Amino acid sequence: MIPYRAMLIASVVAAVVGAGWWARSTLIQQGYDKATAEYTKLVVAAQQARDDEILKRLSATKELEDAQKIHGKEVAALYLDLDAARRASRAESAGLHTAALAAAARARAQCADTAATAVRSTASDAIGVLAYVFERADTRAGVLGGIAEERGIAGRACERSYDAAREKLKTN
Repeated sequence: MIPYRAMLIASVVAAVVGAGWWARSTLIQQGYDKATAEYTKLVVAAQQARDDEILKRLSATKELEDAQKIHGKEVAALYLDLDAARRASRAESAGLHTAALAAAARARAQCADTAATAVRSTASDAIGVLAYVFERADTRAGVLGGIAEERGIAGRACERSYDAAREKLKTN
Protein backbone atom coordinates (compact mmCIF):
# COMPACT_ATOMS: atom_id res chain seq x y z
CA MET A 1 0.00 0.00 0.00
CA ILE A 2 1.03 3.51 -0.67
CA PRO A 3 1.66 5.63 2.35
CA TYR A 4 -0.71 8.45 2.99
CA ARG A 5 1.95 11.15 2.59
CA ALA A 6 3.10 9.89 -0.79
CA MET A 7 -0.46 9.93 -1.98
CA LEU A 8 -0.92 13.47 -0.73
CA ILE A 9 2.30 14.60 -2.45
CA ALA A 10 1.26 12.84 -5.67
CA SER A 11 -2.16 14.55 -5.50
CA VAL A 12 -0.58 17.95 -4.92
CA VAL A 13 1.88 17.41 -7.77
CA ALA A 14 -0.96 16.28 -10.04
CA ALA A 15 -3.04 19.32 -9.03
CA VAL A 16 -0.12 21.70 -9.66
CA VAL A 17 0.66 20.09 -13.02
CA GLY A 18 -3.02 20.16 -13.98
CA ALA A 19 -3.36 23.81 -12.90
CA GLY A 20 -0.19 24.67 -14.79
CA TRP A 21 -1.42 22.92 -17.91
CA TRP A 22 -4.81 24.65 -17.65
CA ALA A 23 -3.16 28.06 -17.07
CA ARG A 24 -0.74 27.52 -19.91
CA SER A 25 -3.45 26.51 -22.37
CA THR A 26 -5.64 29.43 -21.25
CA LEU A 27 -2.79 31.94 -21.65
CA ILE A 28 -1.86 30.49 -25.02
CA GLN A 29 -5.48 30.74 -26.17
CA GLN A 30 -5.71 34.33 -24.95
CA GLY A 31 -2.44 35.21 -26.69
CA TYR A 32 -3.64 33.51 -29.86
CA ASP A 33 -6.93 35.41 -29.72
CA LYS A 34 -5.10 38.70 -29.16
CA ALA A 35 -2.64 37.99 -31.99
CA THR A 36 -5.52 37.03 -34.29
CA ALA A 37 -7.33 40.27 -33.46
CA GLU A 38 -4.17 42.33 -34.15
CA TYR A 39 -3.55 40.46 -37.40
CA THR A 40 -7.13 41.05 -38.48
CA LYS A 41 -6.78 44.78 -37.73
CA LEU A 42 -3.57 44.94 -39.76
CA VAL A 43 -5.14 43.08 -42.69
CA VAL A 44 -8.17 45.39 -42.68
CA ALA A 45 -5.91 48.48 -42.50
CA ALA A 46 -3.77 47.19 -45.39
CA GLN A 47 -6.86 46.47 -47.50
CA GLN A 48 -8.25 49.93 -46.75
CA ALA A 49 -4.93 51.56 -47.69
CA ARG A 50 -4.85 49.57 -50.93
CA ASP A 51 -8.45 50.53 -51.74
CA ASP A 52 -7.71 54.19 -51.00
CA GLU A 53 -4.66 54.11 -53.30
CA ILE A 54 -6.68 52.45 -56.06
CA LEU A 55 -9.41 55.10 -55.75
CA LYS A 56 -6.80 57.86 -55.78
CA ARG A 57 -5.20 56.49 -58.92
CA LEU A 58 -8.56 55.97 -60.63
CA SER A 59 -9.50 59.54 -59.79
CA ALA A 60 -6.20 60.85 -61.19
CA THR A 61 -6.67 58.76 -64.34
CA LYS A 62 -10.21 60.09 -64.79
CA GLU A 63 -9.01 63.66 -64.36
CA LEU A 64 -6.27 63.12 -66.93
CA GLU A 65 -8.75 61.58 -69.37
CA ASP A 66 -11.11 64.51 -68.87
CA ALA A 67 -8.25 66.95 -69.47
CA GLN A 68 -7.34 65.02 -72.64
CA LYS A 69 -10.94 65.29 -73.87
CA ILE A 70 -10.94 69.03 -73.25
CA HIS A 71 -7.61 69.41 -75.05
CA GLY A 72 -8.96 67.30 -77.90
CA LYS A 73 -11.98 69.57 -78.28
CA GLU A 74 -9.77 72.65 -78.23
CA VAL A 75 -7.48 71.15 -80.88
CA ALA A 76 -10.49 70.22 -83.03
CA ALA A 77 -11.68 73.84 -82.80
CA LEU A 78 -8.21 75.05 -83.81
CA TYR A 79 -8.27 72.73 -86.84
CA LEU A 80 -11.72 74.05 -87.80
CA ASP A 81 -10.35 77.59 -87.59
CA LEU A 82 -7.37 76.53 -89.68
CA ASP A 83 -9.65 75.04 -92.32
CA ALA A 84 -11.69 78.25 -92.44
CA ALA A 85 -8.50 80.28 -92.82
CA ARG A 86 -7.36 77.96 -95.63
CA ARG A 87 -10.64 78.39 -97.48
CA ALA A 88 -10.37 82.17 -97.14
CA SER A 89 -6.76 82.05 -98.30
CA ARG A 90 -7.68 79.93 -101.32
CA ALA A 91 -10.44 82.35 -102.24
CA GLU A 92 -8.04 85.29 -101.93
CA SER A 93 -5.41 83.40 -103.93
CA ALA A 94 -7.93 82.67 -106.66
CA GLY A 95 -8.79 86.37 -106.77
CA LEU A 96 -5.12 87.32 -107.06
CA HIS A 97 -4.58 84.71 -109.75
CA THR A 98 -7.56 86.05 -111.68
CA ALA A 99 -6.18 89.57 -111.34
CA ALA A 100 -2.77 88.41 -112.58
CA LEU A 101 -4.36 86.71 -115.60
CA ALA A 102 -6.38 89.85 -116.31
CA ALA A 103 -3.20 91.96 -116.13
CA ALA A 104 -1.52 89.55 -118.54
CA ALA A 105 -4.48 89.81 -120.92
CA ARG A 106 -4.36 93.60 -120.74
CA ALA A 107 -0.64 93.56 -121.47
CA ARG A 108 -1.21 91.31 -124.46
CA ALA A 109 -3.97 93.58 -125.71
CA GLN A 110 -1.77 96.65 -125.37
CA CYS A 111 0.94 94.86 -127.29
CA ALA A 112 -1.51 94.01 -130.10
CA ASP A 113 -0.12 96.83 -132.20
CA THR A 114 1.34 95.25 -135.30
CA ALA A 115 4.21 97.65 -135.23
CA ALA A 116 5.28 96.22 -131.89
CA THR A 117 5.10 92.56 -132.86
CA ALA A 118 8.53 91.73 -131.46
CA VAL A 119 7.73 93.44 -128.17
CA ARG A 120 4.29 91.82 -128.02
CA SER A 121 5.50 88.22 -128.00
CA THR A 122 8.19 88.78 -125.40
CA ALA A 123 6.04 91.04 -123.18
CA SER A 124 3.00 88.76 -123.21
CA ASP A 125 5.16 85.69 -122.57
CA ALA A 126 6.93 87.42 -119.67
CA ILE A 127 3.65 88.48 -118.10
CA GLY A 128 2.21 84.98 -118.61
CA VAL A 129 5.29 83.43 -117.02
CA LEU A 130 5.09 85.91 -114.16
CA ALA A 131 1.41 85.03 -113.59
CA TYR A 132 2.24 81.32 -113.71
CA VAL A 133 5.17 81.69 -111.30
CA PHE A 134 3.04 83.82 -108.99
CA GLU A 135 0.27 81.21 -109.00
CA ARG A 136 2.71 78.35 -108.28
CA ALA A 137 4.48 80.28 -105.52
CA ASP A 138 1.18 81.20 -103.91
CA THR A 139 -0.07 77.60 -104.05
CA ARG A 140 3.16 76.26 -102.59
CA ALA A 141 3.18 78.90 -99.85
CA GLY A 142 -0.38 77.88 -98.96
CA VAL A 143 0.61 74.21 -98.74
CA LEU A 144 3.70 74.92 -96.63
CA GLY A 145 1.79 77.34 -94.43
CA GLY A 146 -0.90 74.72 -93.85
CA ILE A 147 1.68 72.10 -92.89
CA ALA A 148 3.35 74.54 -90.52
CA GLU A 149 0.02 75.46 -88.91
CA GLU A 150 -1.01 71.80 -88.49
CA ARG A 151 2.30 70.89 -86.89
CA GLY A 152 2.19 73.96 -84.68
CA ILE A 153 -1.30 73.08 -83.45
CA ALA A 154 -0.32 69.46 -82.84
CA GLY A 155 2.84 70.50 -81.00
CA ARG A 156 1.04 72.96 -78.75
CA ALA A 157 -1.67 70.39 -78.00
CA CYS A 158 0.93 67.76 -77.14
CA GLU A 159 2.81 70.20 -74.93
CA ARG A 160 -0.34 71.22 -73.06
CA SER A 161 -1.37 67.59 -72.51
CA TYR A 162 2.10 66.71 -71.25
CA ASP A 163 2.18 69.70 -68.89
CA ALA A 164 -1.28 68.90 -67.52
CA ALA A 165 -0.36 65.25 -66.93
CA ARG A 166 2.93 66.20 -65.29
CA GLU A 167 1.23 68.69 -62.95
CA LYS A 168 -1.44 66.14 -62.05
CA LEU A 169 1.17 63.50 -61.26
CA LYS A 170 3.12 65.99 -59.12
CA THR A 171 0.07 66.60 -56.92
CA ASN A 172 -0.49 62.88 -56.45
